[in-house]
Amino acid sequence: MKKNYVDLHIHSPFSLATSKKMDVDNLEIMAIKKGIDILATGDIFHPEWQNILKTKLVEKKDGFHKLKDGKTNFILSGEVSLVFGEVGKKKKVHVLILCKDFAETEKLTKIFSAYGKLKSNGRPFLKMSLKQLSDYIEKETKDCFIIAAHIWTPHYSLFGSKSGFNSLEEAFEGKPTDRLIAMETGLSSDPPMNRLVKDVMRYTLVSNSDSHSPLKIGREVNVFQNISSFDTLIKSIKTGKNFLYTIEFFPEEGKYFYDGHRKCSVSLHPEQTFKRKTICPVCGKKLTVGVLNRVYELSKIHGEFKGETIPFKYSVPLIEIIAAVLKRKDNSPVVLREYYALLDKIGKEFYILEEAEFDLIKKYSGEMLAKSITALRENRVKRIPGFDGQYGKIIFE
Repeated sequence: MKKNYVDLHIHSPFSLATSKKMDVDNLEIMAIKKGIDILATGDIFHPEWQNILKTKLVEKKDGFHKLKDGKTNFILSGEVSLVFGEVGKKKKVHVLILCKDFAETEKLTKIFSAYGKLKSNGRPFLKMSLKQLSDYIEKETKDCFIIAAHIWTPHYSLFGSKSGFNSLEEAFEGKPTDRLIAMETGLSSDPPMNRLVKDVMRYTLVSNSDSHSPLKIGREVNVFQNISSFDTLIKSIKTGKNFLYTIEFFPEEGKYFYDGHRKCSVSLHPEQTFKRKTICPVCGKKLTVGVLNRVYELSKIHGEFKGETIPFKYSVPLIEIIAAVLKRKDNSPVVLREYYALLDKIGKEFYILEEAEFDLIKKYSGEMLAKSITALRENRVKRIPGFDGQYGKIIFE
């Protein structure tokens, strides 16, 4: 069985706070090392990045794009930040758009240019509602599709506590567009949490890295089988057929799992937040309500989903496991050397994380790393929840 590892959400060097190494050549190198078969281009609506991609990539008949002599299938994609609504009631939603060819991205680029400054950020801010966006995509394109990005993040998401909606009908001002094909869990939620809300589970759940640096691509990823074209990928997302599983962060590791105040070092479970009436016990200001709290809130409104779902696995990027074993930061030279050495000696990152035998890992990296990867596969880890923009921690037993 041929597995296809697919990451549909990344960013380019033209996005704010993004590595300059997120050029297409580095992405190709890193995708091969990790084992990613299909990778988003990210930021396709940024005029300069779009022109670079047109120069560097060859458009294939199957709807994917490749570097000349490259191995990775790239899919044209871009995230947009929609800001709309009345003063004091602003809605802020991030949406991921997948397109089959450059002709359709050019159409949308021209439309979007009337609603925001596309050159200012790879993920442009558009003064446009979800309804307007979906209408344009339905009327002006044939093969462009929408994924609601990191749907629970407090800021800039479909169901976020700060500026999101309570239902899909409210968000799309009626029936959601047929071009909406999936919900992205984001780093701070996992499938079991999303299953608590029926309105979310009307769509397939996908998991992507939202990466801002090459090492982070594939930190969350979708695993399919026998994906041979853009069309078969979209069909598989819509129907779940040939969609094997997603690889997820432990949601506690995400930046917005618990409620809290980073400046005050206050992290609270939703039950504690409720008792404190959402007020920070240190500064007296309102707490940032996290993903878990928001999921509970909408679960009370919509009820729990009880049907069949696509399987999932928890994982942690290999470089983070190495850093934990060596007690170093994951960007330290010694960790990076060990990481690349393991890839050269054993194989691709996903093979090491999912399939490599204990003795093989032990042979090239020592018993501690082999035990840590085994603990990860068996979910034997301690989880320290993230909150208010601060990443959580996963500690290996």
